[in-house]
Amino acid sequence: SACQNGTSKYFWYNEALDASTGLGEAGHLNCKLTLCLLLAWIVVFLLMAKGIKATGKAVYFTTFYPYIVLTILFFRGVTLSGAGEGLKYLFRPDWAKLYDPEVWLEAATQIFFSLSLGFGGLV
Repeated sequence: SACQNGTSKYFWYNEALDASTGLGEAGHLNCKLTLCLLLAWIVVFLLMAKGIKATGKAVYFTTFYPYIVLTILFFRGVTLSGAGEGLKYLFRPDWAKLYDPEVWLEAATQIFFSLSLGFGGLV
């Protein structure tokens, strides 16, 4: 999984964010991210300008859209080659891994990460 972690970090920092090499180099604006952010703020502005009725209609979309996308992605995922092997791996745990302290360290890290996201929303 270290290879996947390195690959995902590489994609996130180099492809998605197009991050600079450090604090000494300012880098440049990522046009794709800037346009997405601008579009999001324009949508929020238009919904707020139209009033509560338009916002209520947007809530219907934002409520059901994630479930529709998750359903589509689920059916897409189970139709890929090797999906059966992946599901077997998911639902047949390796009980010997419970004796590995690294697994518990990663689990604790995930718990604190999830808690930090939850507490950030409360603040």
